[in-house]
Amino acid sequence: MSESPVQTIIQTDQGKLSFQEYFVKHKCVPKIEKINFLESEVAEIPTALEEQIKDDKFTGVIICPSNPYLSVDPILSINKIRTFLLETKIPVLAVSPIIDNDSIKGPTAKIMDEMKIEPSVNAIAAHYSELINILVIDQKDKDNQANISSIDYLVESIYMKNNEDKVSLAKVCLEELRKLS
Repeated sequence: MSESPVQTIIQTDQGKLSFQEYFVKHKCVPKIEKINFLESEVAEIPTALEEQIKDDKFTGVIICPSNPYLSVDPILSINKIRTFLLETKIPVLAVSPIIDNDSIKGPTAKIMDEMKIEPSVNAIAAHYSELINILVIDQKDKDNQANISSIDYLVESIYMKNNEDKVSLAKVCLEELRKLS
């Protein structure tokens, strides 16, 4: 993610906690009020990644169906990464971590509720709206698509029960990026 530390600090109803304290020690029980990423504004990205960005060697970017607030946002808080995604001409695709208004895995829906955000594919689309061209959503959400003009939706089966499902979804995402390139 970076060559220097970026610390996730979670403001909760029990005070400030590091990511590890919140996730491991407290098992995601405290209610989240706010999330901050310390030192992200000065974090340096790995040299190899910076060279790839400068050489324009990407054909697309996939944002995985991880928790946007605890897993993806720390990466996006790094200026060079966010700027690259905002300014790039290559397609950026995200896979929703929400199916039928619930987390695929982990505390995403809980965190969204606590931050007064409806756990929905529309909220995920809004969260990534500046960065992505397409959001891959599950078939269960095909009728829940908001009209966000900058984002297209791709409806697929995104729940991955086994390696076959993972490979299938990866192929769908890569094919979609190829179409958009």
